[in-house]
Amino acid sequence: MPQDDPPAQKRVLAIVGMAGSGKSCIAEAALVRDWPVVYFGGQVLAYLAGQGIDINPENERKAREELREKLGMGAMAILTAENIDKEFQNQPLIVIDGLYSYAEYEELTKRYQVTLVAVVAPRALRHQRLGVRKDRPLDANQAKDRDFAELQQLQKGWPIALADHYLLNDQDRATFDTHIAQLFDHFS
Repeated sequence: MPQDDPPAQKRVLAIVGMAGSGKSCIAEAALVRDWPVVYFGGQVLAYLAGQGIDINPENERKAREELREKLGMGAMAILTAENIDKEFQNQPLIVIDGLYSYAEYEELTKRYQVTLVAVVAPRALRHQRLGVRKDRPLDANQAKDRDFAELQQLQKGWPIALADHYLLNDQDRATFDTHIAQLFDHFS
């Protein structure tokens, strides 16, 4: 269970959502406000680069599984702890882009005051976005496979279900940006 009283001066907004929901849009908006962003998925990309392995959906999935096999389901939180602590030297609030599992949430709550923000969007719309995104696009089958892998193997549904705030991203970008700004105003 998460701790009841983590340090109030170390606040984390942890963004969770299925692939294509709009997590990176929230991260971009945080950077505009000069809030530091720590990208959990960056650990997977760094792991692949360090091994000299091509970055593609299959290798990313294998790397996520390997890291979690070695360190447990809280692997990304464990691997980013040092980076998170460095960010807190200059800022009392940081944003985590891409929390995946309940175990990662538990790891974070041992050290920080965590607010979960879930981004949700209809599956068909998310899959459409994934097919046209610039970085690491996914076809329909890859998107479907990723959804099921994240829900079944990574237990991504838990932090989505337990979120403190929900942002629906089923309209245009300007509307979503307005919702993000309204959310962020609570933390400014």
